[in-house]
Amino acid sequence: MIFRENYFIFISICWILLLSVNFIGIPVHAEVTVMLSGSVPLAACNISANGIGSDNATITWKTNGNANSSVEYGNTTAYGSTSSDDVMEASHTIRLYNLSSCTVYHYRVTSTMLDETSYNSADATFETLCPNGAIVVTTNLSTLFQGVTIMTGAGVQQVSLNLSSISGIPTISGNSVTVSNPGNGWSKVQYVASSVTSQNGNVSTGPIQSVSMATNPVAAFLGGTIGTVSTQINIGLTQIVSDLTIQQSIIYGASPTVSDAFQIAATNNNLNVQAIAYTVEFQNTAQVDANLDSAGVEMDLSVDHAWVAANAQDGSVNNVKIFRLGDDGTKEVLSTTYLGSQGTTDYFQALSPHGLSTFGIVAVASSSTTGGGSSSRGETRGESNGGGGGSKTGNAQNVGPQGQQLLAPLQNAFTTTQSLAVAGLRVTTGSSEIQTFTLDTALAAQSGVSVTVGNNEITLTQPGLIQTIVTRGSPSEENGIISGTVQSDNIVTTPSAVNMSFGTVSVSIDATLATIPENGVITTTLSEEVRSDVRSAFQLAANDNNQQVEAIAYVMTVETTNFVATGPATVTMTISPEWVASHGGTGAVSIIRMSDAGTGEMLDTSYKGIDPQGTMVFEGNSPHGLYVFGIVQATPLKPAQQKQSGANSGGLLLQTAFGKASAIIGVIVGVIKSNYVLLIVFAGLIGIILAYANWHNRRRAQKKRK
Repeated sequence: MIFRENYFIFISICWILLLSVNFIGIPVHAEVTVMLSGSVPLAACNISANGIGSDNATITWKTNGNANSSVEYGNTTAYGSTSSDDVMEASHTIRLYNLSSCTVYHYRVTSTMLDETSYNSADATFETLCPNGAIVVTTNLSTLFQGVTIMTGAGVQQVSLNLSSISGIPTISGNSVTVSNPGNGWSKVQYVASSVTSQNGNVSTGPIQSVSMATNPVAAFLGGTIGTVSTQINIGLTQIVSDLTIQQSIIYGASPTVSDAFQIAATNNNLNVQAIAYTVEFQNTAQVDANLDSAGVEMDLSVDHAWVAANAQDGSVNNVKIFRLGDDGTKEVLSTTYLGSQGTTDYFQALSPHGLSTFGIVAVASSSTTGGGSSSRGETRGESNGGGGGSKTGNAQNVGPQGQQLLAPLQNAFTTTQSLAVAGLRVTTGSSEIQTFTLDTALAAQSGVSVTVGNNEITLTQPGLIQTIVTRGSPSEENGIISGTVQSDNIVTTPSAVNMSFGTVSVSIDATLATIPENGVITTTLSEEVRSDVRSAFQLAANDNNQQVEAIAYVMTVETTNFVATGPATVTMTISPEWVASHGGTGAVSIIRMSDAGTGEMLDTSYKGIDPQGTMVFEGNSPHGLYVFGIVQATPLKPAQQKQSGANSGGLLLQTAFGKASAIIGVIVGVIKSNYVLLIVFAGLIGIILAYANWHNRRRAQKKRK
């Protein structure tokens, strides 16, 4: 009954809807298709300048699509130079050549896809290194002072000072005269004589007994972690050295000759050179050295504490020494005192009983815990050197190359730093990235490195490291100098053992590099503490292999300085039999790697047996290089948890259906919004129909009552 009473209303509304649909131009039986147009914007990440040298740098970045590569660069934001590569790829590398040393460069990157979609980065900067051994600042020190007359007779010196014309401020105290700020680069000169008299504006002395001279501090900006440094000397003489000009130069890092000499001096003192911040060279000093008193020369040098923390063993000021190379070839590690800090600058003082010549401020480590090698570079950045051996400490250090953020410090971590530098090894890289080298076997032997030559391989064995240089063709050897062209460089660290809560463990690395790292350093940190991002990466890697991580024994973090190990590597990690037995046996033990991008991968892991220390040895093959490794217990996921190719198909269908429904609703809403007249007509017709139906129903009700 109700249906029949409303039948007319129902039919009327249906006709109105049909007319409305045809009126707005959509056929009754038409399919509604929603098209999504446009493109995803090109974006870039990980834009950085690395591999920075004195005349070159490498700019790298990644994009979310294949695009070409272009870098604009110059001394200002106007740039002026461009280097490009038309290869369409997502990982971009542009090498910049013929740069000026010790210079700040501005740069920005541009990538463009085939559809002309482009990305332009913001401005960024990098600073090229000063070339190793480059003179940064030179000053002259003259001993000829205005208003001072030196009189010599019968081997006796006397001094007369004209107070009206003398430079500086004289002060008389007993039998000494001190002139402050006398000029010519000196802060003071003190004459000690048998007697001093002052008369008619002149000061005269009796026979001179001793003279002391102190220079003004000489400052130089060396950049990076070295910062602004200063040098100052105080010389004690038995007599006046007059009319002499001494040249003082501050040099970035050290020349190869000085670097090798310092390493030999360190070896003779059971030390190993970690890095040389800078050297100070004095010339024309023979007369000064010949007249030194028993106090000799007092040398004050400074360096930023960031350099100390990055290079000295344990980051301690006690492991910074001042070295000397004499004009006669004497090699000395001077008795060095830490004077204190002002702001971020650390000040050191050493006594040189044998005079001036060449000095260097050097970060050292005990040879009992380090490998061989010497460093001539000023600091750990770009092509600079961070090492010269290794050190083992109780805590990891959060220090690294400029522009690179290393891992945060871990508690109860054990760090070993191993330098790849070798005394006497010189490497030259051509513009085509082909390396040549020369090796002075005598210098290498003096620093404790054993050299073995066989066919096209040169093996360098030093404490903590075996390095094998493979040459293209046979190397040449003449007068103890080996030379050749580099094909590859293999580095193998000897096992480094530490004690953990579950027993002693050890690790080692075997990596093959395309080139010899110039002053490269490997820092290995072992810890039972596992950071959350590492734990997450390990778990995701296991899940991708239908496994789950049940336990992580410990992690090994491998950080490299001045080189990148992206090729295949083998890591060896040991663990106690008790831990293995309580965690599912050898079949459940795996090594997992986390890359520096944060992604994880399970390595092809094999059990190698028991080592002489009684620990179980596991080896993992890492095809993509180094970074963070963990030895873990991994078990298979339950079938319900395993990943399946069609596992999400139902959800996808639901999302598709929901998407279509949403699209239709969107079309209807859009039509209504754009057809207000139709909406009014439609509403009016509905109102008329409802009014008619109401009138019709009342009329029928009246007829029934009658």
